[in-house]
Amino acid sequence: MLKILGLRFGKKGKTFDISKDEALKLLESDNTIVLDVRTPKEIIDTPSLVEDAITIDYEDKNFKNEIKKLDKNKTYVAVCTRGNYARGACIAMEKNGFKSIKSLKGGLNAFNSCST
Repeated sequence: MLKILGLRFGKKGKTFDISKDEALKLLESDNTIVLDVRTPKEIIDTPSLVEDAITIDYEDKNFKNEIKKLDKNKTYVAVCTRGNYARGACIAMEKNGFKSIKSLKGGLNAFNSCST
């Protein structure tokens, strides 16, 4: 049970999940970057939210080293297929000093299945 909670919440019970509408609003800012944490095969099967998304495979052994290279002053919306890897990415980023990180609730599956 604790492992499940760890994927949903960061420090002090902080939740990272945002809705499709909240994500679209954040993407209006030049300071917001989409971080796509899906595997290369998943990205081929379903394109990302934006063409210039940063892609770092959450399953890759170098994932934690790769996120350390990102600008901590930007806002990130992490996306994956169902939302689990994106939340995991947010937790890893928070542990590395990132302050403005969000996870698309339900992932791209939910994003693509609902209207705004």
